[in-house]
Amino acid sequence: MNKKRSVLIVDDDEAIRLCLKEYFELEGFLVIEAINGIEAEVCLRQKKTDYLLLDIVMPGRDGIEIILSLKNSDINIIAMSGDPYYLEVAVALGANAALAKPFDFAYLKELIR
Repeated sequence: MNKKRSVLIVDDDEAIRLCLKEYFELEGFLVIEAINGIEAEVCLRQKKTDYLLLDIVMPGRDGIEIILSLKNSDINIIAMSGDPYYLEVAVALGANAALAKPFDFAYLKELIR
């Protein structure tokens, strides 16, 4: 029996989380959600995930802090931001990929294949 892939979606914008949740559920993923970096860290301690979709600019612990804390993990980190500068920084610090907002779902599909 194949294990269902999982994704943790971290974004302080509820509409973005909902949109991504629906997308990933249609792709057959188990979806976990967090509204900020602090909640994301709790989720990551409780359950291993295959992918982490991580907004960079959030209140509390931001995405850059989370990326740095996961430097030696095997989670596939996809950084999200509307600002190309933050995406460059995220990849330079250890994110596996960058996803610009608004999303290109065809590109997202390539990233998770």
